[in-house]
Amino acid sequence: MQVWLTWLLFESPLALGILLFVVVFALLVHWRRTGRPRAFLVGLVLAAALMGVQAAVVTQREHADRVMRVVELAVRSGRVEPLARSLSAGFYAADMDRDAFVELTRAFMNEVRVRTLTRSPRTIELTDSRSDRFTVRIGYFAIVESRDFDRPLPSSWSITFSRESNAWTISEIEPITVNHRAVKWRELRGGVRR
Repeated sequence: MQVWLTWLLFESPLALGILLFVVVFALLVHWRRTGRPRAFLVGLVLAAALMGVQAAVVTQREHADRVMRVVELAVRSGRVEPLARSLSAGFYAADMDRDAFVELTRAFMNEVRVRTLTRSPRTIELTDSRSDRFTVRIGYFAIVESRDFDRPLPSSWSITFSRESNAWTISEIEPITVNHRAVKWRELRGGVRR
């Protein structure tokens, strides 16, 4: 219920706009039938206030979405630099620091081309949340090709974001599944020739 309410009130201008339109329209009809405009005017003010609050508030899920759109574009275009800028200075993944992870990603992109990358319908699921750090679970469906294969590759990831100097960056990435199989970083690292 809380996730749905957060989405409605803070993350979806279209859904909130439709709901408010229906409510305000109903109050307008009530005014026309009763001749009392007070409920309509209060509803109009509240609708404007709710739309203003939604425009001003950026949720953790929206922060994650913004960062991941940059990462997804980088992966699709085969560019490592935007991904590297999205990682925090204290980034950690298994036994890799930020530089080692960027080099692993560069090696992967030299071997593999990601033709398509689509986020799963359950876009971003918060699994842990604090004011300066939160973790999400994100699923992807990609079509990847290299000289050895050309195939679909579904995957899911646990990604932790942390706030650094008023910007959200990725501080941890852990694979959950790749090709419907639970994996760890050592298995993924073993598949990339450097």
